Amino acid sequence: MNDNQPLYQKLYNSLYDKIVSGEYSEGEKLPTEKELAAQFNVSNITSKKALEMLADNGLITRVPGKGSFVMKYTEDKENIHKGEAHSPIIGVVLSDFSESYGTNLLSGIEQEATKNNCFIVPRRSYGNQDLENDAIDSLVDMGVDGIIVMPVHGEHYNPKILKLIIEGYPLVLMDCDLKGIPAAFVGTENVEAAKMAADYLLEQGHRKISFMSTNPKDTTTIEERIQGFIISHAEHGVKVDEALWETNLMSTLPGMDSDNNIEADCDKIKNLILDNPDITCVFVTEYNLALLVMRVLKSLNKKVPEDISILCFDGPYNSMGDYFFTHIRQKEKEIGSTAIQFVLKLLKGEVIEKTYLKAILVIGQSVKEIHD
Repeated sequence: MNDNQPLYQKLYNSLYDKIVSGEYSEGEKLPTEKELAAQFNVSNITSKKALEMLADNGLITRVPGKGSFVMKYTEDKENIHKGEAHSPIIGVVLSDFSESYGTNLLSGIEQEATKNNCFIVPRRSYGNQDLENDAIDSLVDMGVDGIIVMPVHGEHYNPKILKLIIEGYPLVLMDCDLKGIPAAFVGTENVEAAKMAADYLLEQGHRKISFMSTNPKDTTTIEERIQGFIISHAEHGVKVDEALWETNLMSTLPGMDSDNNIEADCDKIKNLILDNPDITCVFVTEYNLALLVMRVLKSLNKKVPEDISILCFDGPYNSMGDYFFTHIRQKEKEIGSTAIQFVLKLLKGEVIEKTYLKAILVIGQSVKEIHD
């Protein structure tokens, strides 16, 4: 038996052998999906797919409400062979992607898929849980071998994703972890990354640092970055001043980039800066928000970094290595390639732990050192 085969293929082959050998005779009822799952220690989804493959090849007939029954094995079915290792098809559901974050993530997925003779079927949810559900449903119905999901940001977990995880479907979460859920995951160590960024700012002499983000309730990622920011201040003996924070921005969330939302966010940033003229630096949790801060500062005739410094997460890749924003760079390609590796391991029945990758600090031109 080929160890590289998905679990459903192995189960299909086992049942195939028993049908062809006569161990399961014509008209005999096969064990149910649940019974097969227990017998072979696989998920119900796996046993269901194996039975569907047998039915598609004319080896069994499935009668709703009654079960699966062996059909007569005739000469015209002799060309139906056991399945050999095939090229897995993996669905990929991304909330969205851009030059600053996501494009290289998808590139890492594609490169690793090609390396392992896999095919990918990408879908985008645009930050909408209903679209995410539709994408997952369409991929499952298509019969993909596994799915990689970048979960939509939200206060509550997507029940469809939870259901697939509970049923043992080969699903890997990427970028945004579901805390407390025993699912395969690969993403950035956000607490450590944010601490590293804040450490740098504090070591550059900044003390009045504004923290700007979308609502922390929308994603555990923001919560983790806040945690790292606070830990850094505590270790440096610097008090965190939440009066300098703006954590209710929304225009950079997928599907929320309307002119009204952009203007509303600009007003919030502008008012915060005008009300707190002692701010020397803005710590921003994403690149597009950093661009928004730049826009506001320009409207106030303030220069970066001469008047106010900016540090953010992510940013477009520059082949010349010359970056304007000092930023935290996540290992997108490695996250993407690891996600593919995890799906393939899940298909072989391996247990996968959550994996957090270290980010790196890229020094650009947007942070000024403060002298006493």
